[in-house]
Amino acid sequence: MTSHSEPAKPASAPRFDRIRRVRSFEEVVEQVRAAIASRSIEAGERLPSERELAEQFGVSRATLREALRALEALGLLEIRPGARGGAFATSPDDEWLTDTIASSLTMQAGTRPQEFRVLRATFHADNAYWAGRRGGLVQPLADGLELSTKAFLRAVAHATGNPFRQVLADAIERAAGSNAGDARIDRVSLRPVIASLQGHDPELARDLLYQLLAGDSEPGSQS
Repeated sequence: MTSHSEPAKPASAPRFDRIRRVRSFEEVVEQVRAAIASRSIEAGERLPSERELAEQFGVSRATLREALRALEALGLLEIRPGARGGAFATSPDDEWLTDTIASSLTMQAGTRPQEFRVLRATFHADNAYWAGRRGGLVQPLADGLELSTKAFLRAVAHATGNPFRQVLADAIERAAGSNAGDARIDRVSLRPVIASLQGHDPELARDLLYQLLAGDSEPGSQS
């Protein structure tokens, strides 16, 4: 049987601490996740072999594999088969982040709808403020075209120029589902928000959009 030599590990390969907790699986996940987040392991970099990792962590190969599968499910690792395979660090894309955040928010929104409504209104209102500060125009709406509430809010987030706000806006709207603001906004309701954006009045844009989304809701109020 032909043997294959493993690729040389990077000179800067991180060193992990031996696991001392009873729930060793979770500790492995946390250490690897922290190393990727701090860029001790760069995207595309190959982790040490299973044997080396198991020795570093002081865990069984079965425990290590369970942790690696969990990290792969989180979008932080890509497991490649074959002689040149192994566990490679990845950089989650926007779609993965959106899905992950939306899933968490959906569970919370179902049990605390009033708090979620206020969060949604506050976040999008802040987006209107930053879009106004940046001078960004939501052109389709400025042209008088009708869009759904969700499309409008995503356009406002895009106008901020902040990719994190865009991801969060998409996640919040996915979590909101069809029961929160999916109705089409008429031009009369939108006109003051658009006018304030065009008139470089970000504070007014923020207040108007909050009122439009939240109505009489206030933080801590009961539905």
